[in-house]
Amino acid sequence: MAIDATRGPRPVPHHAVGVLKAFAMVLTVGWLLFGTLVVVLRYAVLPNVDDYRGDVERIAGRALGETVHIGRIEASWRGLRPSIALQSLQIVDAQGGDALVLPMVRATLSWETLLLFQLRLSSLEVDAPRLAIRRDAEGRFHVAGFPIRRKAAPDDRAAEWLFAQDSIRIRGARVGWHDEADPSSPDLELDDVAFAIERSGFRHRMALRATPPATLAAPIDLRAVVDHRPFAKLADPEHWSGEVYANVASGDVLAWRAWLPLPATVDGGRGRARVWLRFGDAGTPAGTFAHRLAERTGRPSLSGLDRIASITADLALDDVAVRWGVTEYSSLASIDGRVEASQSSTQQRFAASHTALQPRNGHLVPATDFRIERTIGASPDAETGKASLGAIDIGVSIGLVPDTLIPPLIAEKLAALKPRGILTRMAFEWSGPIAKPKTFAVDAGFERLALDAQPPSAEAVAAASREVVAANGLVRKPHEA
Repeated sequence: MAIDATRGPRPVPHHAVGVLKAFAMVLTVGWLLFGTLVVVLRYAVLPNVDDYRGDVERIAGRALGETVHIGRIEASWRGLRPSIALQSLQIVDAQGGDALVLPMVRATLSWETLLLFQLRLSSLEVDAPRLAIRRDAEGRFHVAGFPIRRKAAPDDRAAEWLFAQDSIRIRGARVGWHDEADPSSPDLELDDVAFAIERSGFRHRMALRATPPATLAAPIDLRAVVDHRPFAKLADPEHWSGEVYANVASGDVLAWRAWLPLPATVDGGRGRARVWLRFGDAGTPAGTFAHRLAERTGRPSLSGLDRIASITADLALDDVAVRWGVTEYSSLASIDGRVEASQSSTQQRFAASHTALQPRNGHLVPATDFRIERTIGASPDAETGKASLGAIDIGVSIGLVPDTLIPPLIAEKLAALKPRGILTRMAFEWSGPIAKPKTFAVDAGFERLALDAQPPSAEAVAAASREVVAANGLVRKPHEA
């Protein structure tokens, strides 16, 4: 096909040219207004910013919902963003007391302030604050005088404003805890507290490091990634999901009992623990294993347990004591290993990996593994499960369990037989409700198994190896050595 070289390009329609000109004019006017604003701020407002202290106090007070007093204001620039330093910032609570006193606060303004007509900060830095946290007689928590609610309320403006900022960093803080709901609980002081929170869309990353009294633990390290449901209130924990990490070194379990709801059966322990926990929002529980199991059995699940998706803990504990009754104890010189638990809509899993136990007066139980998995279906009988156990020393392991926890008939047999040897492996599977399974199967292996002689037999059972396989109660006899 021939091409007519004399024809020029198709002319641009007149209406398109008009749109382009209008767009270019808007951009030009916008840049001029922005430049004018920057010049006014730089040469007229910021050099005399302390004269506007009253206006700043009113703006901050409206944002926080509390009365704010500022000792002095200084201004500078960080790139193209104006930065303000506030000295002797005081936040006064509804009772007229100082809920929070901040010696120095540095705030870098975000240009989102102009778009949203609300105070927005690119960064907020706080040096050496003293923060008070308390629980009142009705069980409500207050941080720096601000009430923390389990569900968002219309007046949670302070918390919403804090979560809306891009970056918040606190250094060298002192945090005090006072419990009015439990007068017997002593006050607690944490020193050298550092906190950081970064916002990216509907996600927040948080980090906390604090130094408790030396009698409690070494410095504590907490980190979290929290995702918020889109367009929900940022300060409402009901809409939070994410992951939390905690690292506690040289902690004394009993010393923390005054502030933490530890199980009554725990009577001692110190050492190091690292914990990872994943959790879902308030809409998650209806689809979790714990919730479905609670509905099936008619027994409510523990508060908050149905929001936990998984938890992993690395433990290195010494001098562990667990109380099973009035007089029964299990005392261990050390516990080392990893413990894991997780749940989905149909499955629940628990595992202990490379876990080693050292009894206080006994032989070391070498590291072994234990796993159990339980699956439920739509009907009560639609349940299956499996469990496995690695190699353990039978005699040493039996000695760790108090007699009161073993059924009397079994305890009597164990005392008479005194089983010894190595359980090399064990696997157990079942179908149907765990309390009354329809079918089950057991597979186990032993080495150097020995039992004390029992009447009418004249000699003890001793063998180099044994194999036991059971299905629905039918046991195959061990082969001869």
